[in-house]
Amino acid sequence: MLDAFVYCKIITDKVGKPVDYVYLGINEAYEHMTGVRRETILGKRATKVFPSLKKDPVDWIGILGKVALTGKAANIENFSPTANIWVRASIYSPQKGYFVEILEDVTKRKNLETKLEEYSRSLEKIIEERTKQLKDSERLAAIGQTAAMVGHDIRNPLQSILSELYLAKSELPAIAEGDVRKSLTEKLRKHRKRPRLHEKNRSRPSRFCKTN
Repeated sequence: MLDAFVYCKIITDKVGKPVDYVYLGINEAYEHMTGVRRETILGKRATKVFPSLKKDPVDWIGILGKVALTGKAANIENFSPTANIWVRASIYSPQKGYFVEILEDVTKRKNLETKLEEYSRSLEKIIEERTKQLKDSERLAAIGQTAAMVGHDIRNPLQSILSELYLAKSELPAIAEGDVRKSLTEKLRKHRKRPRLHEKNRSRPSRFCKTN
C-alpha cells in the first residue's frame, strides 16, 4: 500500500504559536490509516476530528507548525494519536504556513523491536543467573579440594605414629624382662592416657577468658 499523504494549513494563536491545523487534502491511504473519510475531514480542524491531539505528549501540532513556519523539513518516528499507530513521518513545507506530511506505518517493526528488547533482557537475566550458579559451583569445588588436602596432611603424620606404636607393641613381648621392657611399657601406657588433640583443646580454658 502507498504511504499516507496529507496537506494542511497551520493555525496559530495571537503570538504566532501553532495551535491547530486544517485539512486541505488527503489520499486514500490516509483514509485507510486513520479510518476517516475524505468528505468528513477536508476543511476541518485537526483537533475537531481528533480531540486527543490537544493532550498529545509528542506535540505533533508543534512539530508540524515549526516546519510550516520555518520551512525546515523534519523526519520523526513516533506514535500518532490520529492514526493510533506508530508512524515514520516526513514533513516539508511547500510554502510558508502550509505543510505536507507523508506517513509510513511502522507499527509491525516497532512491535518486533519491543519483543526483541524483552527477549534480550530475559536472556541477560538467564546468563546472569547461570554465571552465578557456575561461580557457586567453582567455590564449593575449591572448598572440597582444600578440605581434602588438609585431611591428607593430617592423616600422614598420625598414620606414621600409629604404625610405630603398633610395631613397638608387637615387639615388646620379645624383649627380655628388665628396665628396657619396663620403660617401653610405661611409655605406651602414658600414650594411651594422653588426651587427643581436639579433646585437649576443648577442655583447656582460653587465656582470654575472664576467670572469677
